Amino acid sequence: IKSINCEFKDDKIITKGTIILLGVLMKIEMEGRFYINDQQELIYEIKKAVVNNVIPVPESVIAPIRERINPVFRLQKLEIPLYMTKVIAGEDRLILR
Repeated sequence: IKSINCEFKDDKIITKGTIILLGVLMKIEMEGRFYINDQQELIYEIKKAVVNNVIPVPESVIAPIRERINPVFRLQKLEIPLYMTKVIAGEDRLILR
């Protein structure tokens, strides 16, 4: 996924970008939410996706995308004793506590 843009709406995250599917560059829009796994990893849980604003993406295609992008962020890589307990989606930002 390239040229990613995120919008925060209520408790949902709308991610827009481009992706190559079946050898063709297409627009993709994904809807989901962020959650914290084991106080160390930020995960983007994709609930649904559409290509070119109309074509629903089946779960069999979403699953490999989900595997490829997660974890979005991993605290272990910082090698500092930190942990995350909460994800807050603001109007224009994501806050990790």
